[in-house]
Amino acid sequence: MTDPDPVEVLEESLKDDSNTAERLKTIGHLKVIAKVIGPEKTKNNLFPLLHRHCFKDDRFRRDVSEEDLTEIARCLDSEFLKIAQTEKIVLDLLEKISAAEETVIRDCVGESLCDCLNSMSKASVKKVGLPLFKRLMDGVFGQRIMAINIFSTLLPKLEKKKEMLDLYKKLIRDEMPMVRSNAFRKLPELVEACDSKFYMSHCRLFLHHLSNEVSPGLAKLSLVKIILTLIKTQSKQGVSPEEIQQRTWTWLEKNR
Repeated sequence: MTDPDPVEVLEESLKDDSNTAERLKTIGHLKVIAKVIGPEKTKNNLFPLLHRHCFKDDRFRRDVSEEDLTEIARCLDSEFLKIAQTEKIVLDLLEKISAAEETVIRDCVGESLCDCLNSMSKASVKKVGLPLFKRLMDGVFGQRIMAINIFSTLLPKLEKKKEMLDLYKKLIRDEMPMVRSNAFRKLPELVEACDSKFYMSHCRLFLHHLSNEVSPGLAKLSLVKIILTLIKTQSKQGVSPEEIQQRTWTWLEKNR
C-alpha cells in the first residue's frame, strides 16, 4: 500500500470547512510537505494548490478564511524558502496575499517577507526583491504599507540607496493617511538601516513632513524616538550626540 500524496491530503483538508482547527493544523505542516515532495513538486503541485485555495481570477476567494491566509503567510518564511528553492514563487504568493485588508494577515506577510529577504543574497534581492518592492509601491493601500514594512530590510542589501530613499519620499507623501502614518512610524527602523549622511540627505525632510502632518503631541513622541535612535545609531558612525541634538532641536521646539 502506497503512502498518500501529501499534496492530495492537504487539498482534501482545505476543502473541509467543518473543522477549522484541523485545517489550520494541516496548513501549518507546509514546510514538512515541501520537504517530503521536494522542490519540483513544491513548485508544480503545492503552489498551484495554495493559489487556487486563496484566489480565483487573481482575486481573493470569498470563502477563503482570514485564518487560512494568515497561516499560509506565516509558513512562507526563510526556512520554507530554503526548502522550496524558489525565491520568486514564494515572494510572489506573499505579495498577492499582502493585498488583504486584514491587518493580522498583512503583519504575517510582512514578517515572512522580511525573514525571506534577510536570508537572500544581495544579487537575489536586486533581482527579485527590488521589483517586488516597486510593485508593492504601486499596489493598493495595504501593499503600499507592506512596501514600507520591508523597506528597512531591503535597503542595506541594495547599492543605489539614494534612489531607494527617494522612493520612500513618495510613501511619506502618500494620499492615504494610513500609509503616511506607517511611513512615519517606521522611521526609527530606517535610521538604523542608514549611514551618517541620512539625516542631511533625507531624514530632515521626513521630519519636516512629520511635524506638519501629525498632531503636535503625537509628533513630539515620534520625534523623541527618532532622535534617540539617531543618537544611538549615528554616534557609532562618528557623529556626536551634541551635533545630532543641535540638528534636530528645531523640530522639538516646533512641536512643544
